[in-house]
Amino acid sequence: MKFPLAIIAAVIGLLTVANPGVSRAAGSDVGFVSLVRGKPVLQEGTSQRGLKLMQGLAPGSVLTLDVADAVGFCHEPAATSYRLEGAGSVRIDREGIKAETGAPKILTVGRCSTTANSSETGGVLLRAVKPSRTP
Repeated sequence: MKFPLAIIAAVIGLLTVANPGVSRAAGSDVGFVSLVRGKPVLQEGTSQRGLKLMQGLAPGSVLTLDVADAVGFCHEPAATSYRLEGAGSVRIDREGIKAETGAPKILTVGRCSTTANSSETGGVLLRAVKPSRTP
């Protein structure tokens, strides 16, 4: 018996929502990226990669910025929005953002609200999937 791809994707989505341990982002992130200018680098553990808009960041993540780079970050436990500018490295912690090397500017630019949890997001995504109609 063959199942349509949409059904398989929906089942996988439900399993991911039912088991939040499957995704690292399900509960360990302390915030998300709200602005990316330039090519800042994210280091988590031993891996390094580019930073993406709306990407969640876990405690212990290190962001390395070049002179012309800027990053906006919503730190959810503190409900504070930060803007990072200039060359240097910063570490994301549960308490906030701390400069590591260099002299990047860490500006507090306002308040931010928390994002939807994984079950709310999964529900929204599943409701957005509409079955195709046959003519």
